[in-house]
Amino acid sequence: MNQDDLTIGRIFQILFQTIGGSLRRQTMKELGLKKKESELDLDDGSLFSNVVNRTSQIMNVSVPPIFVSERHLGIQIINLEEPSVLVGTDMLSGRSEKELAFVMGKVLTLFLPVHVMAGIYGRTDLKTLFLASLHVANPSAGLADGNEELQVLGEEIAENITPENLASLQELLAKTQEPGNQVNLSTWVNNIDLTGNRVGMLVCADFSVALNTLQSRIFSVGKVAGKDTARELVLYNVSGPYMSLRRKLGVTLEDLSE
Repeated sequence: MNQDDLTIGRIFQILFQTIGGSLRRQTMKELGLKKKESELDLDDGSLFSNVVNRTSQIMNVSVPPIFVSERHLGIQIINLEEPSVLVGTDMLSGRSEKELAFVMGKVLTLFLPVHVMAGIYGRTDLKTLFLASLHVANPSAGLADGNEELQVLGEEIAENITPENLASLQELLAKTQEPGNQVNLSTWVNNIDLTGNRVGMLVCADFSVALNTLQSRIFSVGKVAGKDTARELVLYNVSGPYMSLRRKLGVTLEDLSE
């Protein structure tokens, strides 16, 4: 990712530390879930759980709560008290180990601190959060004038942000307002999605499986055309950075099976 993406990611990381997912929180009841019955036991020895655990080890990312639902298909990130994963029962059988590794590598990329807001919010809400942060950083600019949602959200941020995070937020936002810089949240989300594709291929260790799984669009937060995501993955597959990471991590299917 480029420096602009990292700056935006850090802004949203601070916002997540400050107000979490309070803007559009979901409930277990809305999703038809009961915690004791629906939460996946990651020590159950199943192929899915084993792949999740090994992928999180490779990525050094904590495994979020994972819930299973017969009412849903595929896999998605849900915004409960803490960001979580919802999987349909179709993900628990009939999937190869490598296919699951690609999907979980992509999903867990969204649980990196600088990416998590892109996993739980759509573009409209991300824009609202960004504008609210600008309002908090510079109230005199009048960005929230006449906009009750921004005013309320800005107040929530201002009430909960630490002095250290406020200083960092102001510094980061100042960078986005420098001449020549243009914040494009859609591009940021698309780039996170492309990063997830790269991570998924790295942990599944099979280009053909990665490409086929990508084209099935089991999970995606970006809106990049399919042919463009495929071309990007082809180029990454033969790149120096990818080869270097493969050698460094020594990721193999046998590793995933341990």
